[in-house]
Amino acid sequence: MLHVMTTSRTLLKTLVLLSAVLVSNVHAAEGTSTPVQLALWNPVQIFDSEQSVTGFRYSLLWGVNKDVVGLDLSTAASSANGDMIGVQWAVVLNQVKGSVSGLQSSVVANQAEGGFFGLQLSAVNIVYGDMSGIQLSGMGARNREGHTRGIQVGAITSIAEDSTGLQVSSSGNVMKRGRGLQVVGGFNAAESITGAQIAGLLNVVDGGETMGIQGAGVANYADDLIGAQVASLANIAGNMTGFQFSSIFNVAKDVKGVQISGLLNIANDTKGLQLGLLNFNKNGFLPFFPRLLFNIGL
Repeated sequence: MLHVMTTSRTLLKTLVLLSAVLVSNVHAAEGTSTPVQLALWNPVQIFDSEQSVTGFRYSLLWGVNKDVVGLDLSTAASSANGDMIGVQWAVVLNQVKGSVSGLQSSVVANQAEGGFFGLQLSAVNIVYGDMSGIQLSGMGARNREGHTRGIQVGAITSIAEDSTGLQVSSSGNVMKRGRGLQVVGGFNAAESITGAQIAGLLNVVDGGETMGIQGAGVANYADDLIGAQVASLANIAGNMTGFQFSSIFNVAKDVKGVQISGLLNIANDTKGLQLGLLNFNKNGFLPFFPRLLFNIGL
């Protein structure tokens, strides 16, 4: 009797499983998504790569589908030719050709070729479109083309086109245009920034305007500065409205504000105060020495 009951339960489970597979195949044939996908290596998978998955996908080596909504797991790599919404985790690589909303996590790399909204965790994180959220990278975070709104953290580098938020890395932060804060152990580089650059070595803003603060362990450079530069060695600016402080020297084209250094201040034209051992103001009222105005400061 017990054997018959066990056999009946086994048969019932088998029928339920077969029914689910048949229903999934019918939906797949109609071009809709499947709730479950199992893949060995594309094209060796239950449903072909043209089908979407709404539910759960597991890829042993590499699975490919159109859109994926839900939980996507792989012991190697997973790929979506469309969009991904949910949680995507892989040991090696997550690749989405569309946009991602949710969590992308892998050991080696995450890539979203469309936009990204959520959290990326990996050694290398790459987004091609707009990114809103957080990138936490063991090596580098990169937003290649779109606007970054949120936080980029790279153990080595963080790179963005336009950025609103926070960039943090140990070696280098790079952006074209930014509003927010760059913090790095090495160098910060931008074409223009509104906010602050804090670096262990060097801050550079080349080509645009700096509105805010540059603080560096060695040197700061800005084409046009409205704000403050503070460095242990040197500050260099084009047009400067604000404040320069260094232990060795400050250089600026036109100064409206204050230059303070332990040794040398140089300016083309100063409307403000130069305080240092040697002060040069080319268009000042004292004689040139040599070819620059020489003032003995305090």
